[in-house]
Amino acid sequence: MPIIDHHFFPLCIPRDLSSNRFSGPLPAALAKLTNFTLLKLSDNNFTGTIPKFISQLTQIETLHIQGCSFEGPFPSSISDLTQLIDLRISDLKGDAVSPFPQLMNTYQIVQLVLRNCHINGTIPDYIGGHTSLRKIDLSFNNLTGEIPSSFSSLSHADMYVNYLQLYFLYFYLTT
Repeated sequence: MPIIDHHFFPLCIPRDLSSNRFSGPLPAALAKLTNFTLLKLSDNNFTGTIPKFISQLTQIETLHIQGCSFEGPFPSSISDLTQLIDLRISDLKGDAVSPFPQLMNTYQIVQLVLRNCHINGTIPDYIGGHTSLRKIDLSFNNLTGEIPSSFSSLSHADMYVNYLQLYFLYFYLTT
């Protein structure tokens, strides 16, 4: 069932659109919802990539885009969402590879789930400086290197990364 541009509940748009069997591209009309603080799109059948207009939702605190059939690459425009507290993006389709997103200005972030997003490279050191983090899931990506030593300040966080790195994480948190 496609979401129809400009006719989808013109006065009252629900913020949780998860599990509705929506299909097709995400309507550009959603870019006008600049006062939204929560948007959940998970478990639908959208097509194409995550649109760049997502970056226009500058007040967004909770953004869930999990299991939506979107294709990669991971949108770099996510870095514009500095109010994020809960970011969950997972299961991007295709073979497009992306670098780790620039999230250095998301100081309030509590949950960071970027699972199976075809992210490659190393985990940036600044992520460990986000001391409000309580859950980090970077599993099923193409990350290399060790977990940054700055992660030792995240002793109260649940972390999921590549199997090879779990040993290093355990070492940091127990020594």
